Amino acid sequence: MSFITGEEVGKDIQPWMSHSEINLILKHLSPEKIMLEWGSGGSTNTFSQHVKKYYSIEHDDSWAEKMQEKLNSNVEYHHVQQSPGYPSNIPLRNIHSNLVTSYKNYIEHVHSLNENHFDVVLIDGRCRKWCAIEVIPYLSKDSIVFIHDFYAQGREYYKDVFLYYDEVDSIQWGQSIVALKPKLNLLKTFYRISDGGNVKIKPNYISNQKCLYNFISTFGRGGATIIADNISDETYSQSLSEYSDITEKTSFGKGALSFGHAIDRALELDDSELVYLVEDDFLHSNHARKILLEGFELGADYISLYDHPDKYLNADRGGNPYVQGGGEVSQVVLSTSCHWKVTNSTVLTFATKVGTLREDAEIWKDCTIKNPGLGSFYAFQKLRKENERTLITSIPGHSTHGQTEWLSPFRDWSHDT
Repeated sequence: MSFITGEEVGKDIQPWMSHSEINLILKHLSPEKIMLEWGSGGSTNTFSQHVKKYYSIEHDDSWAEKMQEKLNSNVEYHHVQQSPGYPSNIPLRNIHSNLVTSYKNYIEHVHSLNENHFDVVLIDGRCRKWCAIEVIPYLSKDSIVFIHDFYAQGREYYKDVFLYYDEVDSIQWGQSIVALKPKLNLLKTFYRISDGGNVKIKPNYISNQKCLYNFISTFGRGGATIIADNISDETYSQSLSEYSDITEKTSFGKGALSFGHAIDRALELDDSELVYLVEDDFLHSNHARKILLEGFELGADYISLYDHPDKYLNADRGGNPYVQGGGEVSQVVLSTSCHWKVTNSTVLTFATKVGTLREDAEIWKDCTIKNPGLGSFYAFQKLRKENERTLITSIPGHSTHGQTEWLSPFRDWSHDT
């Protein structure tokens, strides 16, 4: 990997775009904006003239060497090599391709740019769909993302980004280009916190306050609702006062009723919305939001980031009733960033679509509110048998329950607090 800050030199390379495509981009540029591109070329010097700061990420060795001689002074150029052993001229079309791994550093280099926001993004290099997903945490409601060649034949898989973006403009003839805005509050979250609950043995880095801060830093305030049930004034002052605008106080006094209320609140949304229901003793990895959204791409009905150790422990040792020989019979699938397994149950922290939750609401309430002794395990069994629902969990886990005995394996969770 190399890092170059350019000096103003020649500008003899022109963007490989039509005039209409160039003008569409120029329409959204202004001198105070910060712009990022994946895939350098004539676009780099052409568009950097119209913005305050310009970041360019390029994978091709020979092209990067040429570009280093032709950079405007406000361009910060990053050459991120593709992993060795793969031809650089093969476009990535299949999510299961080993090329995902070969371009991993290229896609994720956005996290190394020391910028927390981009006004404009142009994606015209490799792995365009995955770059569009990776950059989401750095966008605001006013950011614009361009993907070049969007409507070109053979690139229909680019349209998967509509799970994350809305189209605001496009040119669908010639090479084609699309202008996108991130969906507002793409993932709605319902976080349940209480001063009550059973006493559990937890590591010293697990507390309601630390888990809440971890959750907000990972998933953000946008689209979040905190359901604070039977919270003392002291807890509210210490942990929730700064989130008063997204906090709803309740006095149910029972976890099952608080969970039922979270379901009711989620059902106020449209069926197409994505929701994540979360308990207050969970920690999440830095990439949990991205991983969770990848799970939706796989088509499962329910998604969990918790790799529950009970799935590797026989029933006679306190594990899951369906575990034999230290594991459950399952299917393992692959998303961009991790493996997932089909599993039989998880706890009351999971993600789903509102439409799915609406169809399953009676089962959830029957197993948690009407018959609280049943709980999540029996709810998922009933959902699987009666409604043919599927549940997947990431392996390794990108979240963990806070109880010492049941931490997700193969991760030092103290680093996430």
